[in-house]
Amino acid sequence: MRKTLLIFLALLAGHIGIAQPAKKLKTIIVDAGHGGTDYGAVGQYEHSLRSGEKEVTLAISNKLVDELRRRLPDVNVVPTRTTDIFQSPTEKAQIANSNKGDLFICIHADSGPLKSGRRQVGTRTVTR
Repeated sequence: MRKTLLIFLALLAGHIGIAQPAKKLKTIIVDAGHGGTDYGAVGQYEHSLRSGEKEVTLAISNKLVDELRRRLPDVNVVPTRTTDIFQSPTEKAQIANSNKGDLFICIHADSGPLKSGRRQVGTRTVTR
């Protein structure tokens, strides 16, 4: 039984690529979810200001693209959108495929009810 298990694990390791060298990333596609007329989730932020998923994902995407380009200068980083425009999933797939993307990162954000609570900002020391 034990010998059979070891043979199975060895075969499994060979099939899932544990013994194979890692493929080098050449192109990363970063997709900011929603956009344009597709608002996505709408959440509440402090003092009832509304936050739209399309703006949140675009801001995160733009920062991620900048950071990836800074940290991985040899990798081509391609955003699907950099402004508030609508793109269908088919258009996003065409962007990824035409750029021969090795990794596709799609950013989305859920919303939830506004949480109320107390917050302390900074500290104060009093000597008497």
